Amino acid sequence: MISENIEMSETELKFKKLFDEKLSGTLSTYEAERVSTLHEVLITIPVLLIIGSVLVALSFYLQSLSVWTYVVATVALFGIIFLVGACFVYSGAKKTFENKIKKKIMPKILKLFGDLEHTNKAYIRDFDFEKSYVVPQFTQFKTDDIITGTYNDVNVDIIEAELTQKEGKYEGIVFDGIILMLDFNKSINSSNIIVTSKSRPLRYFRDFSKFKKIKLEDIKFRKLFSVYSNDEVESRYVLTTAFMERLNNMKFAFKADNITMAFYEDKLYISIYTEKDMFSVASLIKPLSEYKQYATMFKQIESVLAIIDLLKLNQKIGL
Repeated sequence: MISENIEMSETELKFKKLFDEKLSGTLSTYEAERVSTLHEVLITIPVLLIIGSVLVALSFYLQSLSVWTYVVATVALFGIIFLVGACFVYSGAKKTFENKIKKKIMPKILKLFGDLEHTNKAYIRDFDFEKSYVVPQFTQFKTDDIITGTYNDVNVDIIEAELTQKEGKYEGIVFDGIILMLDFNKSINSSNIIVTSKSRPLRYFRDFSKFKKIKLEDIKFRKLFSVYSNDEVESRYVLTTAFMERLNNMKFAFKADNITMAFYEDKLYISIYTEKDMFSVASLIKPLSEYKQYATMFKQIESVLAIIDLLKLNQKIGL
């Protein structure tokens, strides 16, 4: 989970001014729609819950009658479907409304950081993530928020993603979090250099047989990360003492156990397993004028972009 500093940064002070002077006025025009959407949800959910509860209760009653064995299973199934449906009604309505709000406010917010854009469209470069070994192997790549552009002269893609792997009858989520693709200022000649957290080793989810485990001198770094590559010399060239210290600091700053980094071609890929809906705003149960939810989203964006500053990726020499 990304840590959040209570003290306001200079950029957040600019965001507070932007919110007070411009965003709050824009958001106020959607308040009536928020209330209307919430009312629709509050009417729909009880109906689904009642239907689902009645069907489940009926299934228990019919269970005592052997002649109704087949009917019991059918009724119970439909009861569960209605109950689960109630949860999806709220999340679906909230996400649709949230995306509408983000289209209005995100362009203004991202201008505070640089030349960045926000979208919810499908990300077409997911094959890069699998080739880089920054994420587990997957069969389905589902995205939510995507931020792309330039920050401090570094090209950056930030993708909120959920990865699913299906093998035979088994299907499960293997990754739920943030993936970054960043320009790296050293050229990588070998295929891959992978740095994975020891708390959730990526080797459990990928075949690392073609790589060699690299033992580096930094004891503190070795306690936090494992390094794999097919070129030990280049691994040491990339993972200098100064750069390893920055990676150590990044892990502690984010308070995240599950971080993986992969150096592949001219890019640095970073995956952070968060298991939460990042950059979330426009709650249906809170007034749109409530500042806190937007400040939380802003600090999450700021924290992710801070990786570029922390690792000094905008410096062309002297990692």
